[in-house]
Amino acid sequence: MLRVAPWLLASVALAGCGGSTGERRGGTPAEAGSFVTGELRTPDARTPLVRGSGVWRCQTPGRVELRVSPDGLASLSLGGGLLAQVWGRRALINRACTSQGARALPPFRAARSVTGESSLRCAVPRRVLVDLRDGDLIVREPGRGRFLLGAAVSPEHLEAAGHWSTSCSLGRAAG
Repeated sequence: MLRVAPWLLASVALAGCGGSTGERRGGTPAEAGSFVTGELRTPDARTPLVRGSGVWRCQTPGRVELRVSPDGLASLSLGGGLLAQVWGRRALINRACTSQGARALPPFRAARSVTGESSLRCAVPRRVLVDLRDGDLIVREPGRGRFLLGAAVSPEHLEAAGHWSTSCSLGRAAG
């Protein structure tokens, strides 16, 4: 029979418990010099936004706020939380919204517009379609897709602008 020292048996039993040596020192794999790819977030640190070019159906409390920056960042929020955001060709949507696939929607015709930095606070239905195709952010009524408000911020536009056809109040940033 083979005799093993109790301390050796205990160290072998505990080997592998507690993660890698970099983690035990308090460092991350990236600090230890290894290559890291993908997301390194725990489930409790997830952002409510996901990548989402396309058309989405979203719930609202009946009011939204659309902010447009002069450099082309458009943010749609409700009650302080982000519903959607677009900058360049990158579109983000709240994960609570549901994809509507590649729907054909009519081109929008805005009754009013403002160029440059702006903030629109608008009354909208409790359910809206958020169109994040082609680098712009457009909010529509479900059904026929009637235009309510939007931000023309894609790189094809000469200047960022906010547009609306619904009941909105306009706030401009000082500048």
